Amino acid sequence: MASTIPEHNVLIVDMSAPFGWTSSPAYYGAVGGAISWLVGRESPASMDPNSTDMDTFYPYEWVDDHVMVEPDRGNRLQLANETLRIAMLAVLGPSAINDKKYSTWETRLQVLGLSFDTVKRTISMPQAKIRKALHRVQKRQLKTRGTGPNCNKLSEVSGTIRVPRHGTIPLEQSMRLDLQWFKLILSRGQLQNLPLSQFTKSQPPDVHLYMDASNSGLAVLNPAEKQFIQVKFDEHEQELIQPTTGTDGFTINVWEQLCMALAVWCFGPDWKRKTLSRITYVQAWSDNTSAISWTTRCSSRNRMAQGINIAIGLAEAIYGVRRSCGHLPGSINTMADAGSRACTPHHAKVWSNLSSVLAGPRSCRYPQDLHNLLTQLQSYSLAPGSRLKYEATWRRWSSWCEKRGYSQWLPENVQRHSYQLILFAIKYWYMGSTSGQTFAIGTVLSALSHIAWYHKRERGYSVSLHAGHEMALRGMQRLSPPSKQKLPITKEILRAMRQQLDFRKTHDRVLWGLRSWVSSLYSDARTDGKKVKPYIVQAADVIFSNDSGSTTTRLEDAVAVTILFRGSKTDQAGASTSRSLHRSGSKWLCPVLAAWEHKSHAMQAGPGLALCSFNSSTVLTANSLSTAIKSAVTSVGADPTQFGSHSMRSGGATAMFSAGVDRLTIKLFGRWSSDTYERYTRINELAS
Repeated sequence: MASTIPEHNVLIVDMSAPFGWTSSPAYYGAVGGAISWLVGRESPASMDPNSTDMDTFYPYEWVDDHVMVEPDRGNRLQLANETLRIAMLAVLGPSAINDKKYSTWETRLQVLGLSFDTVKRTISMPQAKIRKALHRVQKRQLKTRGTGPNCNKLSEVSGTIRVPRHGTIPLEQSMRLDLQWFKLILSRGQLQNLPLSQFTKSQPPDVHLYMDASNSGLAVLNPAEKQFIQVKFDEHEQELIQPTTGTDGFTINVWEQLCMALAVWCFGPDWKRKTLSRITYVQAWSDNTSAISWTTRCSSRNRMAQGINIAIGLAEAIYGVRRSCGHLPGSINTMADAGSRACTPHHAKVWSNLSSVLAGPRSCRYPQDLHNLLTQLQSYSLAPGSRLKYEATWRRWSSWCEKRGYSQWLPENVQRHSYQLILFAIKYWYMGSTSGQTFAIGTVLSALSHIAWYHKRERGYSVSLHAGHEMALRGMQRLSPPSKQKLPITKEILRAMRQQLDFRKTHDRVLWGLRSWVSSLYSDARTDGKKVKPYIVQAADVIFSNDSGSTTTRLEDAVAVTILFRGSKTDQAGASTSRSLHRSGSKWLCPVLAAWEHKSHAMQAGPGLALCSFNSSTVLTANSLSTAIKSAVTSVGADPTQFGSHSMRSGGATAMFSAGVDRLTIKLFGRWSSDTYERYTRINELAS
């Protein structure tokens, strides 16, 4: 800023204009540089005769801000602080010191709008800054026009072409896509705890990629993991190549950038899963020096390259990738060169020979029919009745991971995957139920076993919680309310149920007939209302026998009935078994008479019809049985919420215990696979 006083022939120039005025930053920068130069000449030994530390101080300034970064040894921090003060006094005079502007020495400090942690050696963008940037992006998305400076700020980030500074311009679709891209990076990008080594290039590469592109296609090799990407350009892409001239269009530099984009998006999820909490440093090698410059700077005037750069930047943010490119002579990059040209006979032979080193589980060409059989056998390790529950758990797990930016595939090391697994378990236990109550601990454990099953099938290893996180499960068990077992059916309830049924209706006759076998049959005779199970009892599975044990087709000769069970939801091996019952002597509750009625009705439509069906297309459901039970319970003045279809199971086991039947017989007759049946008995209630 300057002015003149003509009458006195005086010219006044103010070089200390407020910030934002012409030449002001340069003025402050010159003064700041002078101060830093003085600080950088000194060391603790030069400032304190008793010190032997001769390492000079590290001076850094940004315009008029000075940032001191020093190791904490001896009195070095105090001397560095005093050195800066003396340098400021020497350059700016005694009025330059403002103690309020000095911060204390910290290992965690926010400088230049970023948070530094010198112990962890990380840098983070503060959450408040991220929220502010997101708000500005979302606000700008709602506008139809934008100013030149605002649009150019976005172009600096996205690497797209700048627009005129002055005036306003319409927000085109490409600009809106850039805003959407920037919003994704801010919301999903890894902007916390970034290692400082990635900015100093001191981090050794985690991955080495070798890539090459030609007018035939492209190839990217990841030898350490025995992976490769190979693309042959189709007719449309070949048409884009032919007319390309100059620096625009589908040029060779764009092909090389496409290699990097494909690599980051294809391999990125695996890199993120393996590194989990840190940045993956990828070193790419190519024999195209021009493409290396494009990819390293991630900036180009080529429109196709701009779109690819945007894709690379988004993948880097989401998957936590830091990449750099280096030059490799074409005479050394032989394998990638052959891979990009493998469609020609000569290079196809070279590629075939060299790519044999990549042969492994991912690329070895076993017969497809054997691979399909392997997949089927893995699926058959799960009982058909359990598959829907496992799939539902996996969908819930995948959705939860996706919302939080986690990979659904956990690393093999339990110390690295246990934390993510226990967080899901807590969420599942505390907020998973739609009734507002926590899930039972058994339900949570089942969900964790479902996730482990998918990892064993797809990744070849199981996942679990370490000992510390298992303590949280015990805490859930203590806080969870005890499970409420259904009360057993009594004779009084059975009589009430029989009185309410209309035996002129086929549905009611089938339902009552089912009750005669319910202690061992009901779960395999009816459907769940959604799908008929493959192991449901059919009419052909029922056989009647006479006094001598021979098969009979006459009701008056039948003294016993045997039913073949071809499987169950708890029968993992699909082994069949049979159970027999004799006449009870009762006309209103007899297993032989009930089975005869069922089979006679079902055989009219064919032996393949389900035993508990009341027409050719409808099978008795669990809901109808439960509704009939609750209605009968209500009529006798009991609480219907304490009864259900499992009350039949409980009633059968309780009656057998009361009759003096031993435990093993009850377990075998009821086809229990464990001692769980003991929880269904209510001996105490009967004894009282």
